[in-house]
Amino acid sequence: MKTEKILSIIFLINEECEDEESILSLQTNGFCNQIVLDQVLLWSDEDDDRKFDETLNQYEPLEDFLTREIEKRVDHLLAVLQAFKKKR
Repeated sequence: MKTEKILSIIFLINEECEDEESILSLQTNGFCNQIVLDQVLLWSDEDDDRKFDETLNQYEPLEDFLTREIEKRVDHLLAVLQAFKKKR
């Protein structure tokens, strides 16, 4: 996937979180592109974990994948926070 396309998707997601600082960033070495959320790798074009539709012969949209991954990370952090608060 081209870097410009990745950046446009990152921009769209970050824009939806307008009250917060940018949550996603792109890291690249010129060969491999990675999208990270606060130092946590969400996606890499070298190891693409998106669902692949055999019928259409294409991956699911990157924006959908990233949204789902962010939701999983947030849900996990909320569960950790809740467990932490119970122990206090």
